[in-house]
Amino acid sequence: SEVKAFKIDCAFDRIGMYTDNFTYSPGYKHDDDGEEIDQTMMEEAVEAAKKSSVAVIFCGLPGICESEGFDRPNLSMPPVHSILIEKVTAVNPNTIVILSNGQAVAMPWADEPKAILEGYLSGQAS
Repeated sequence: SEVKAFKIDCAFDRIGMYTDNFTYSPGYKHDDDGEEIDQTMMEEAVEAAKKSSVAVIFCGLPGICESEGFDRPNLSMPPVHSILIEKVTAVNPNTIVILSNGQAVAMPWADEPKAILEGYLSGQAS
């Protein structure tokens, strides 16, 4: 379920329009299936969350994990996403998780963040 939008907004750019008082730390590689954990990226994200009054995690299902042409073997998000959520919520109780996915996902960590926003596949920018 890939959205071919004419115009796409990037959350990083939009946040930057309103404030320059934020820290970006990816936590994981965006271009893979999330099976392999980059410990350095994960640790940097957790450290940034420790120092912040609020942590916001953008995660969900990358295109490689969902499509019209095949069935998913389970409802899990890529492991690195769930691990990041667990680690960040452990150090920052004011964590917000924003999901981007076209299908249902399991959220075994759902009681940990202060809020969860289901964005689905948000589509085209206006």
